[in-house]
Amino acid sequence: PPKPQNPKTPALVTKRKLNLFLKAFNFIEMASKVKVDISDYDLLQTLGTGSFGRVRLAKEKATGKFYAMKILKKNDIIKLKQVDHVISENTILADIDHPLLVGLEGFDQDSQYLYFLLEYICGGELFTYLRTEGTLEPSNARFY
Repeated sequence: PPKPQNPKTPALVTKRKLNLFLKAFNFIEMASKVKVDISDYDLLQTLGTGSFGRVRLAKEKATGKFYAMKILKKNDIIKLKQVDHVISENTILADIDHPLLVGLEGFDQDSQYLYFLLEYICGGELFTYLRTEGTLEPSNARFY
């Protein structure tokens, strides 16, 4: 009989399997409205970090307009089994258009990273604000 796997030991991903996943990932058609070219932007300071990427301030070279560039590491997305979640995030962000939600302006990818070009909203995330403040005043809660 096969030996039971220790639940505390993560499954090993061979380099060959990882390369196959990365190649497949390059053919995924993301639902973004616009395909952007990462070289059209200057990446500035980091705005935030997450489990498999970071968000950086990006300045479009042609217009000087600021965006938030979410940069996700493909290797980490695959290792953490988050491929479906990332594709869903891209699809949902591409489909929504609401004044109170951050919009997806475009998408790009290379062999190592996925790039989500998002509206830049000065002031940060509501989650960060709540973590700092603890609670919202009733007037602020009505806004959010």
